[in-house]
Amino acid sequence: IVGAGEASPFDLAWLDPPSTVDSYEQQVEYAITDSIPIRVEVVSHQGSTIDGDYHVLGEARNQNAFTVNSVRVVITYYNDQSEVLRTILYYTSLDTLSSGQRAPFDVTLPDPPDDLDYYAIVVEADRP
Repeated sequence: IVGAGEASPFDLAWLDPPSTVDSYEQQVEYAITDSIPIRVEVVSHQGSTIDGDYHVLGEARNQNAFTVNSVRVVITYYNDQSEVLRTILYYTSLDTLSSGQRAPFDVTLPDPPDDLDYYAIVVEADRP
């Protein structure tokens, strides 16, 4: 769920496109919902290169007054022009978090682009 005023990265893959394609158009469809995304707090994070891969190590905490599950970390990597380079979706090792509980994460970006400048993190979950 993308809230009002928010942006969401996406990845479009076209396997084996015809050689005659030199451009394309994209169309986005949406539906209005009353559902509210369940956010999980990012307590800490740090990005660094380890053995040639870029790692974002951090910790998420369920600040909600209820248990959440399917806790997922979405990291979007940008260049200095704020263009999306890559996006990775990662599920924490703890599938369920009680209120106040924390879960570590280590998201690996193999072969990071040379123009990687910064990243943004969003952590969401579902309500069981």
